[in-house]
Amino acid sequence: MTYNNPSPSQSTTLTPAERSREARKILGLLREEDERDLYRKLTGDALRFLQAKWLEMDLGGELNVTPDQLLWLRDSWAKFA
Repeated sequence: MTYNNPSPSQSTTLTPAERSREARKILGLLREEDERDLYRKLTGDALRFLQAKWLEMDLGGELNVTPDQLLWLRDSWAKFA
């Protein structure tokens, strides 16, 4: 899913570190969801994105998340919250 951000640099006031922290929180919450619900509520692209970010998170270090990716994570979590 892509987002139409005419000016991505102005679309968020979060720093990369703040985006990383929020993404970690959302990814942790989504990881706790039942796997069947993930497959039922999310698209294949969303699942692959989550799996890639979970792997990145498991490897340690800062999680790199763009403003658009953070929006996608928020949208994904909204299906469960």
